[in-house]
Amino acid sequence: MFDNKPASLLSLCFLVCVTEEPQELKVHPGQDAVLQCLTPKPTSPSLLLWVRPDLESGGYVYFRRGTKPSHWHPSYDGRVELKDPEMKDGDISVMLKNVTFTDSGRYECQTGDGSTEDGPRLICTIILKVEHSGHSGGHKDGGDTHRHVGLTGGLLIFWLLLLLYLFM
Repeated sequence: MFDNKPASLLSLCFLVCVTEEPQELKVHPGQDAVLQCLTPKPTSPSLLLWVRPDLESGGYVYFRRGTKPSHWHPSYDGRVELKDPEMKDGDISVMLKNVTFTDSGRYECQTGDGSTEDGPRLICTIILKVEHSGHSGGHKDGGDTHRHVGLTGGLLIFWLLLLLYLFM
């Protein structure tokens, strides 16, 4: 099955890490939402896109080529930033500040190497639901550690497979 170990291992990791179902994140108006995304590689991508497909005029929530963000949809201006500006360990999550009901929708995290041939690859999808608050509980970041179990589990499997490969 694994005649070409490096390619097979990478394909298996990509399948485990990238093809999972969209994650749902519920927040209340005024909260900050962390849109969690980790790359299969622990390095910073040369092209990072957070896209909201239903937005007109580009749909970029966050667009970064190289080391600096360059442009995004006007409704996100000043409200989106990288959770970790250094993108350590492949963490390319963004924080959406002061969410409103109009922020509800599908968000896609995409990365690429900047080449026009392949284009960016979809890493993960998050469905953000901004709901009326029925009570004052909840997390400021709008997150719940249980929502990221699938992504974390996929990355754990990747590292275990990589270690197995390296030490076999």
